[in-house]
Amino acid sequence: MNCKCIGTDPGRAAAGSHIVQSPCGSSPGQLWAIEHAGNAYVFRNLANSLCLDVAGGSAANGTKLIVWACNGGSNQTWRDQTSPNQTWRNASPTAP
Repeated sequence: MNCKCIGTDPGRAAAGSHIVQSPCGSSPGQLWAIEHAGNAYVFRNLANSLCLDVAGGSAANGTKLIVWACNGGSNQTWRDQTSPNQTWRNASPTAP
């Protein structure tokens, strides 16, 4: 099984840039600080200090993830789901 990581595209790390999946270790944009935020967590990208964000705060399936200025919005907060695969779920009240 090939390991994949999420991060910013090295050539497009500005606010609003889409998150991409690529082989782990291939980009500094794959490094994230997991910061406690109340009863959830925020993922702050170490390459650009922007946060993992659900674009437009949408709860629709298939919505793209982006990086955006950290603002504490529910579309930037994540909860650890108890599972053997370390799954994270968006903490927005409207998230499925």
